Amino acid sequence: MKLIIVRHAEAEHNVGPLMVAHGPSRLTEKGKAQVERVADRLKNEHIDAAFTSDAERARDTAQGILQFHPGIALHISEDLRERHMGEMEGKPREEFMAAAEKSGVKWYEYRPVNGESMLETRDRAAHFIQQFRKEYAGKTVLVVSHMGFIRALLVYLLKQDYEKDPPIRTVNTGVTIVQMRDDDSHVAHIINDSTHLDEATQPTIR
Repeated sequence: MKLIIVRHAEAEHNVGPLMVAHGPSRLTEKGKAQVERVADRLKNEHIDAAFTSDAERARDTAQGILQFHPGIALHISEDLRERHMGEMEGKPREEFMAAAEKSGVKWYEYRPVNGESMLETRDRAAHFIQQFRKEYAGKTVLVVSHMGFIRALLVYLLKQDYEKDPPIRTVNTGVTIVQMRDDDSHVAHIINDSTHLDEATQPTIR
């Protein structure tokens, strides 16, 4: 199975100071332009199935890509949501970083109250993939999600170690392509490629 993984386009919270994971955050004007560019970049890719987070910013990005792929249904999955930030939802990023440091655990183990650690996000990503791996064997699947989830998904697929491997931070509409193999020796052909964006649509990594 070939996975085309895309982070959603720039949304309001990406240019603001607050942490937004599951809350509302619409695409900015730059984000809408990014959708047009990533859609053009992927218009000649063969896509058999498409999945997106239920967040509006991810759905709008996926729908923009699928304008060039008529007949492909868009499946909405809560499994593709961003990492759950719990009590840190809507808080300043600096407050989140301070709480994570104060917790005394490693950054990927830190679990905000009523939230989710990056280890738990990785497990959710693994569950998502295993649900349809057999059904779409030999197919190409588009996945549109969020930076934290995509990071966790790649940790799972590429057998990375949160402790030893540098974290992969994807930009808005960054494209990652992973070829999954039956023996689990999956290969990433492209990681976080944003060459489809021009100077006006280059995003901030957030």
